[in-house]
Amino acid sequence: MPHKKIISEIKKGEIAPVYLIGGMESFFIDEIVQSIENDILNEGERSFNMDIFYGMESDPASILSIAKQYPMMSDRRIVIIKEAQKLKNLGEYEAYLINPVATTTFVIVMKGKNFDGRKNAYSPKKNPNAVLFNSVKIPDYKLPPWIIDYCKHQGYKIDVLSAQILTDHLGNEISKLVNELGKLFIGMQKGDTISAVDIESKIGISKDFSIFELQKAIGTKNFKKANQIILYYGENLKSHPFPLLSINLFNYFNRLMLFYYTKDKTDANLARVLGVNPFFVKEYKVAARNYSAMKVVNVINMIREYDMKSKGYNVGANDHNEWMKELINKIMN
Repeated sequence: MPHKKIISEIKKGEIAPVYLIGGMESFFIDEIVQSIENDILNEGERSFNMDIFYGMESDPASILSIAKQYPMMSDRRIVIIKEAQKLKNLGEYEAYLINPVATTTFVIVMKGKNFDGRKNAYSPKKNPNAVLFNSVKIPDYKLPPWIIDYCKHQGYKIDVLSAQILTDHLGNEISKLVNELGKLFIGMQKGDTISAVDIESKIGISKDFSIFELQKAIGTKNFKKANQIILYYGENLKSHPFPLLSINLFNYFNRLMLFYYTKDKTDANLARVLGVNPFFVKEYKVAARNYSAMKVVNVINMIREYDMKSKGYNVGANDHNEWMKELINKIMN
């Protein structure tokens, strides 16, 4: 069940006896657990009817004894086991999960590990008492759309390129992205659009020239723009080292090769196969018109050659600077 639906049901008072919350993306896990802690019981009820335990400190017999008690001055009791990925005895709870006390909401939280939905106790199909949520990391190419959607739900707007700037600099940790977006919202009016200027002024991320701009310049054979970016990279090798450039260019042309061998060239399918935001698919279509399949093979070999050179002995910044210019010139000619 999607995490938003779980939270929506909790807020509406549709409470399950068992919640199994696990997976790799801690942000979504924390949102569900926060809703369970705050939206089921009021403050007075929580004092007597909510118990939280942690990982290896947990004793199954004691926890299950509390879970089987009736609530005090409330309709419901909540028992939460956090850091359950550290438990060596998770199986000792399985019998209870299948036959829970109706007035208790029993929650097991695991971070960095999934519940095995094939087991009867953890399967919503086999165990109607359980709500199972295994959180997954959002793929990098889906982060800009996620940021756009998140901003929309918060009442703001952001364009694809500004969202891409955030993902380039902050990575794929959702909690970190949400924290920085919170800084951007300060002082803004609902309906305002977040720009690259806002990102630089409020959270200190400078737009400079992203790898996506270089790729677009190469793909469209915009020599002037590509040379401008490479000159900038050469002057800022610490933030744009040659090995990173070669990896990104290799991935770009490798995706272009995938483009050629993909029969279904609809935007949705290409975005899935290439692992890119649908916004960038049209750029690959343009690049495919400018670079033949044979040229792409040659370019990939060139990138490998320069990458090997960059890992040799006695290689300095001047070498990297010159190789950047050489490689881009050879690619585009």
